[in-house]
Amino acid sequence: MESTPDPGDRPSGDRSSGAAGAGAGAGAGAGAGAAGAGGSAAAGAAAAAAQPAALLNTVRSVKRTVINVAETVANGTLSGVWTYFQKLDRPVSGGKNTRCIVPDENGKRARVATTAYERRQARKVQEAAAARTSARRDQPSVTDRVQKEVDEYTKLPAAVPAKDYDVLGFWRDAGSPRLDPHGNVVSAAQFPILSMLARVYLCIDSTSCQSEREFSGLGFVYNNLRQAMVPDRVEMVMFLRSNPHLIPEINKLDNGLGKLLAAQAVGKAKAASVQAANAGEQVVVDVDSE
Repeated sequence: MESTPDPGDRPSGDRSSGAAGAGAGAGAGAGAGAAGAGGSAAAGAAAAAAQPAALLNTVRSVKRTVINVAETVANGTLSGVWTYFQKLDRPVSGGKNTRCIVPDENGKRARVATTAYERRQARKVQEAAAARTSARRDQPSVTDRVQKEVDEYTKLPAAVPAKDYDVLGFWRDAGSPRLDPHGNVVSAAQFPILSMLARVYLCIDSTSCQSEREFSGLGFVYNNLRQAMVPDRVEMVMFLRSNPHLIPEINKLDNGLGKLLAAQAVGKAKAASVQAANAGEQVVVDVDSE
């Protein structure tokens, strides 16, 4: 498998292969854009997939994330027929013991159809459910479609980076079918699902209130009177400034570490004194004269 490029590293003339931009991450966002839930996880997968080296190392986990989100979306679009009828997705045997199920007056509990009209209506619903189940079996599932797009994305060749390449424009085209001048569909969209997350991920704001607060706080910490602070100390101070709720816990850890170091020092001192005492002892040997 060849290396997968960065979403912004596609030349403007290579729009067919440029789909590899944020492809693997985009797949996860496809489900996120449609389902809402799981969007943050999908966006995280897109962030990992946007870097070529990271993508090569995590393509399997990104695929798994894409498939999990797609399965969540698929499982969340169940038919409302199940509210009123029981086991309607099973094929109708047509035997003598086949029971027709209809809802009762309040629409909450199902019961066996008794009148001829109810049996006819129930059979129609059963036949429609069986046809719908058969159609679903013939069509690829959402998971299969996402898996196919991710596989196609990972097989795309690398391309030469281009500074002026319009990534958003490409994903807009990759997620829509190609039309001729008369408005007729010429070819289907190349990555209809992956393009959803690509557009969501690439449209994330480059700044936020939190990042602006951090920059302002850094200005208070590293000023004209503290220019001699080493970078590690600045990072520690900024961490404590942004996470004051962790200070009590850090103090406990620091006190515990101090006690541990003190105990170790006492142990070393005792060991040294014992060794010194043993070294100073004189061994007297009595030799009996004949």
